[in-house]
Amino acid sequence: MTSEDGTLFGISAALVGDVDGDGFSELLIGATGLFWVDRGNGFLVFGKADWRSEVVEQLVQSGETLQINSVKDKDSLGFSVTAVGDFNGDGVADLALSAQAGSLEFAGESYVIFGGKHLRGAPPLELAELGDRGVRIRGEIGYDEAVDIAPAGDFNGDGRQDLLVSGGNFMTDDNPFPARSFVVFGGTQGMVDLGKLGENGFRIHTGELAQSVGGTDFNGDGFDDVVVRGDAFLYVIFGSVVEAPFIRGDSNNSGDVDLTDAVTILLYLFLGTVELKCKDAADVDDNGSLEITDAIRLRLYLFVGSELPPAIPYPDAGGDPTTDTLSCRG
Repeated sequence: MTSEDGTLFGISAALVGDVDGDGFSELLIGATGLFWVDRGNGFLVFGKADWRSEVVEQLVQSGETLQINSVKDKDSLGFSVTAVGDFNGDGVADLALSAQAGSLEFAGESYVIFGGKHLRGAPPLELAELGDRGVRIRGEIGYDEAVDIAPAGDFNGDGRQDLLVSGGNFMTDDNPFPARSFVVFGGTQGMVDLGKLGENGFRIHTGELAQSVGGTDFNGDGFDDVVVRGDAFLYVIFGSVVEAPFIRGDSNNSGDVDLTDAVTILLYLFLGTVELKCKDAADVDDNGSLEITDAIRLRLYLFVGSELPPAIPYPDAGGDPTTDTLSCRG
């Protein structure tokens, strides 16, 4: 496969799985152009049975390839591309690519694009207008070039695939921070700032070099682990359930504890019409199970003046002091 332009076409490439659901895997190709000079592009080439020598621009015209356009000039989009797996939990494979000079002052920017049949035959995808069709991930600080991306597997065990992003390898007076990697959890939406991940992921400090290697279950505990390359070592970080801080009794994650939380618990227990993102918060008495007594205790405390408030952490957010099978993923 070739390009009529050809300027660094194919500098990165990855098979990204069956993005459009037709049984064939797709190929994602990066074409950065000249670094810090050209916009760069990504090309999602849809799989098929009958291949021959192809020119990618002709495949775009025929609808057999989706062209992906950068946010702005001189972005060098396509520096790194990777399969992600099912990032948003809809059962369809997703894909990711990065722009070396994306965001402000070369902080770098990466993009997760959600898969689906709508991508085939679609007009060029403008990443500036990605919206709810994917996730836009900004580097933490100028000259980070946080654009080295790799699949992280399901690190936190929530059933969605995560993304590994590394950068910070160019230390300057403007960027004195050491190199670091970030795990961005699947299910994250909208615009993400790596400096403000919060419950959407976490940071790994590696020294003077950080490169993403990937994720798999290295220790056989059922959670995928991530591997990053540092300046002199490879680091394996074991996956696990990542607990988010919560307020006991705040079963609907509103930030307040009120009557609606008791109602939410009852709806979950008896009608199954709501999903509890944080079951620990609904376990009002912290006995390790969800029961009608949790809703009763909360109602008695709020309206009857019972001396039994929700168990710790309450009224401030915190972690669960008790080991049990419930979890809180934010």
